Amino acid sequence: MNLGSNLSHGDINSFRTRKRPKLQQKFSSQSSNSTQSTFFHDCREELRDSVTFLPLKDLRYAKEPMKDQTWFMSSMYDFHEEGQALYQHFPSKASKGRVLCLKGNNTNDGSWNSYALAYPDALPPNATFKKGVTFVSNNHYDFDNIWHGLSATMAFVSWHVKNQCAVPSNWILYHWGELRSNMALWLRTLLEATFSNAPIYMEKFDDRDSTFCFEEAVVMRHNEGGMSNEKRMETYDLIRCKARMYCNVSSEGRYENGFKIGMTLFMRDGARSFKNSSVVISVFEKECRKVEGCRLTVAYSHNLTVCQQVELMSLTDILVSPHGAQLTNMFLMDRNSSVMEFFPKGWLKVAGVGQFIYHWFADWSGMKHQGAWRDLDGVDCPYPEDDARCFSVFKDGKIGHNETYFSEWAINVLHYQVKIRKAELQEQAERNISRIVSPASDRSRKNSKIRFLHVSFHNLTLRIYWAYTMKKTPSSAEIENNLNSNRTSPLKSNHFPLKVSQCCIYILLPIFVLILILFQIQSLQTITSSSWTLVHQWQEIVINSSTIHREEDPKVSKLRDSVTFLPLKDLRYAKEAMKGHTWFMSSLYDMHEEGQVQYQQFPSRNSKGRVLCLKGHDTHDGSWNSYALAWPNALPPNATIKKGITFISYNHYDYHNIWHGLSAMMPFVAWHIKSQCDVPRSWILYHWGELRSSMAPWVQTLLEATFGGPIYIEKSVEEDDDSPCCFEEAVVMRHNEGGMSKDKRMESYDLMRCKARMYCNVSREKGFKIGMTMLMRTGTRSFKNSSGVISVFDKECRKVEGCRLMVAYPHNLTFCEQVELMSLTDIVISAHGAQLSNMILMDRNSSVMELFPKGWLELAGVGQYVHHWLANWSGMKHQGAWRDPVGDNCPYPDDNDRRCMSMFKNARIGHNETYFSEWARNVLDYQLQLQEQGILRRNRGGLVSPVSGLCGCI
Repeated sequence: MNLGSNLSHGDINSFRTRKRPKLQQKFSSQSSNSTQSTFFHDCREELRDSVTFLPLKDLRYAKEPMKDQTWFMSSMYDFHEEGQALYQHFPSKASKGRVLCLKGNNTNDGSWNSYALAYPDALPPNATFKKGVTFVSNNHYDFDNIWHGLSATMAFVSWHVKNQCAVPSNWILYHWGELRSNMALWLRTLLEATFSNAPIYMEKFDDRDSTFCFEEAVVMRHNEGGMSNEKRMETYDLIRCKARMYCNVSSEGRYENGFKIGMTLFMRDGARSFKNSSVVISVFEKECRKVEGCRLTVAYSHNLTVCQQVELMSLTDILVSPHGAQLTNMFLMDRNSSVMEFFPKGWLKVAGVGQFIYHWFADWSGMKHQGAWRDLDGVDCPYPEDDARCFSVFKDGKIGHNETYFSEWAINVLHYQVKIRKAELQEQAERNISRIVSPASDRSRKNSKIRFLHVSFHNLTLRIYWAYTMKKTPSSAEIENNLNSNRTSPLKSNHFPLKVSQCCIYILLPIFVLILILFQIQSLQTITSSSWTLVHQWQEIVINSSTIHREEDPKVSKLRDSVTFLPLKDLRYAKEAMKGHTWFMSSLYDMHEEGQVQYQQFPSRNSKGRVLCLKGHDTHDGSWNSYALAWPNALPPNATIKKGITFISYNHYDYHNIWHGLSAMMPFVAWHIKSQCDVPRSWILYHWGELRSSMAPWVQTLLEATFGGPIYIEKSVEEDDDSPCCFEEAVVMRHNEGGMSKDKRMESYDLMRCKARMYCNVSREKGFKIGMTMLMRTGTRSFKNSSGVISVFDKECRKVEGCRLMVAYPHNLTFCEQVELMSLTDIVISAHGAQLSNMILMDRNSSVMELFPKGWLELAGVGQYVHHWLANWSGMKHQGAWRDPVGDNCPYPDDNDRRCMSMFKNARIGHNETYFSEWARNVLDYQLQLQEQGILRRNRGGLVSPVSGLCGCI
């Protein structure tokens, strides 16, 4: 979003130091000294204020919650090294040294739990600091299901392996961002075993408003996503090994007493159990007996402890089981074991990809999935076979059997497993022989590598030592002599003292690493560069490092990095979009003095001196546009600074409807009065957070008249421009006239009326006593018999001395023609519609008569009263409304059916001559009485404006 031209460095300094507008002078004078001191000495408070919490579950990604960054902590990118698990690590270079903070304990909606990044020395107020490593897991499924739970947590084991076996102090579990406080006992026990018998402590966050920050946090949200098959197998190998150690299960002696192949049937009760378990068992038992050394075990996993399951799987080479969580035990078998899976009828067509998870799991854990048998018999679905609703019928069906197929399948798998077992035993024997023949070969190669590295490093440190202490470039002969002497005795050298050598090893190790990097870069540029030239370049870098000018204070960089953008439209408030903070800029509070307009102003005491920044130009979904607060000294990267005052309007309705547009704009006029007539340089318009670039010409012209200049509305820019725009001063309105007293509302409309008449050069002299105007419509909500209605009001007007009836179609009039017409009007008569907004251009205490088609009273809701409210706010008298009882009937049985409104909304209006005549007489009498009582004070030039002298009004 590039809403203005970029300022030069000098312009930015001018922006930071120049005098604030009148309303801000008091704030600036009180805080400028402390602010400058803070920025250049200690920005801890500013950093603390910059901590911004975002929803853990980002509802913008609800349709694709698991893609890319996911809807969990969506603003963060994952670390990913080739083949490794995707993860986030805090603090880290990517987080700019900031730690992770979490808040909220909602277990039903993760969007109300939140996260933020904070510098360790500037944590948010009242934060609890958790020491050690904290594992944070987001699971799209269920931690109580052992497969889904294992899939979500195995990535932490991979990180554990990668990070020298670091173990967590505690765990935090989320499901869709909702806090969870437990996991399946089977899973918990395996994790305890894997992490060196450390108990698994799961945070519960008893206080929903408390903030917790973590010394070190590792976040996983993609399960095993991104991991290579080798890394997955390595991870499951470790869990298997640790589980056997934890349960004191040994594989020694397994093949004694003729035992060669273990076949286990894991049975189920209820859903997806076998219809005839005994027959299925007998089939596999029969085939197992045919293989020498085969042993069949039948078990129900829910009847076994975790360690009993671990022991059973350590004795299993072939696992036979229906589809279900118990199959997760497969990874506890040795690698290259086999899995045979069974499904009830109907799964293939309607179960989706979830039916293949154990096929994938077998591959990931180094097993062999030997296919699946799918029962063709079972309960029929009342819907078409491929209808998704059928899954509720098939999901928990029971499984039959096919004796012939099962027998042949078992024979093939048994033969495969015997073959695998023989190959493994032969390979193991060869390894044992190899260890006996050459036990020291590995150590010899290792020692040679160490000696080579020592000599190479010694040679390098010699060059650096001579260059810096003796100011002499060593010759090749000197280097060779030194190297030869070290070959004889690496710890003795005539040219390089022992203490210096030892010192260099510790002091210059980082330099050595950097030199290797520089050498690699240089080698890409030229093959002929010598290593001494590289050392010489390094010398120049070291010597000149003290003279390098820092472009930016590190504290300012921290403040800049702390700028966090939030969605302009907060989808969490979609059901109550206009209540409280509203869903627009929902994290910010309004400023509100008694009777005054509600608004936000930046910078201000409330914003702690920070300016408003906006980003995005989406015109279809305001949740993709965003806002942030930033310190003027530390704006976000590539930000454009917009000078002057910017008015930012949020409208829940439409800027092209003149009533809704006027209602959204009027509060800025109230602020204009309150701030000693300050005027904006530009406007930004939002509807539901979506950027808008225009408004109704009537509204825009009225604003130009009021503020004394053209209205510049920021427009959408190129779609690939996502740079932020920050504002020297910004005023935000999102509640329309909410919170304003009646006096303040009338004052605002008085000023607009006065400025509009000045803009249009309209005289206040009428030349008649009472002006009655009929604002007519064509099409929707027009009169069925316009001439009949006009004649009724014309007849009554003629009965009053000095009354003049005027009939007009506003869409045929220019803005100034409408201003002039309303300046001559004391009574306006019109059907409900936007044209009635012209009433504010009449003098105070004028009257409004409104007419509706059939059906509005029952179905139109509060919107039918907007012109009644406007009359009251602008100092007019709403004289009631006539509602046509006659019209087309609604085609639905009940006239109160809300669908009827689509027909009634644009219906035409009839008339009642008797009622209209009496109504007109009463209103005319009311206006005459006001004049006789002197309430409408006139002088020679007409009415005296109530705001004469205010903001240039005459």
